[in-house]
Amino acid sequence: MDNQTAKKVPESEAKAIFQTMLMSDLHLEFDNVIPPEFSVVAPVLILAGDIGKPDVPSLQTVETKDGKSTRKRRITVDDTNEWHAQQLAWLREEIEKARNNGEHVVIITHHAPCRHDTCSTEDEESDLMDAFVNDHDTDCVDPVRLWVYGHTHWSTDLIMNSTRIVSNQCGYAHENCGFRPNMKITLYDDRPIDVIDSVHCDS
Repeated sequence: MDNQTAKKVPESEAKAIFQTMLMSDLHLEFDNVIPPEFSVVAPVLILAGDIGKPDVPSLQTVETKDGKSTRKRRITVDDTNEWHAQQLAWLREEIEKARNNGEHVVIITHHAPCRHDTCSTEDEESDLMDAFVNDHDTDCVDPVRLWVYGHTHWSTDLIMNSTRIVSNQCGYAHENCGFRPNMKITLYDDRPIDVIDSVHCDS
């Protein structure tokens, strides 16, 4: 059952199986980006990356080892491509397991899962788009009910195939990314996902 064909159930009878707040790309290294305090509107908070200024070395200083070798070397694009392929294979295997077990899947990534409407038009036309967007359109199928992401400084709420794709990004102080500080996402077992602005936590 996907979120487009789920039987409509009266809200009073609907069973919420997962509820979360979603915030991404807060960039707390800047003052006055978001209020220092915000309402708790769900029992879980998902932060999909870029919370503050990253203290992460560049590709020039990240090192790895080959096999059982004790010698370190700088990583390459081939390394990161291989790691991505391994992680994608794992993800697809887990999706298939969930499908066989009749389970729902929620995916959380930093990069956007598809190119359509997940970043600005300017970024869609950029040669650098591959740095923040992946091509997972074919993975946005039942049982993947929800896919949340960050990184693009572009908030969105759309349906790709049978998957609800949601991002709630604050971005830099000078940007207007469509950030909603009280966004609450509720996943139900028997009806479509709700994405609303809330003032309280139900749990």
